Amino acid sequence: MLGANLRKWNIILSTVEFAYHNSMNRLIGMSPFEVVHGYKPKKPIVFIPVTHHPRVFESTSAFASHVHDLHKEIGKKICTL
Repeated sequence: MLGANLRKWNIILSTVEFAYHNSMNRLIGMSPFEVVHGYKPKKPIVFIPVTHHPRVFESTSAFASHVHDLHKEIGKKICTL
């Protein structure tokens, strides 16, 4: 993929990274991004860091619980092989 664009690898790398993180794993039926974050990325813009807020909202707690449950499900799928 790099070939003639060898000097532009830093630009191409973000595209490759997005493609990898968005690729579906056949065993668990989810992408690496979805495993970590609990949802599918809609656009590459999702990878832009967000600012941290000092307050913890109820929805944050619910989302953390969702990701925890998701990781349990994935662990069960992997262990049943």
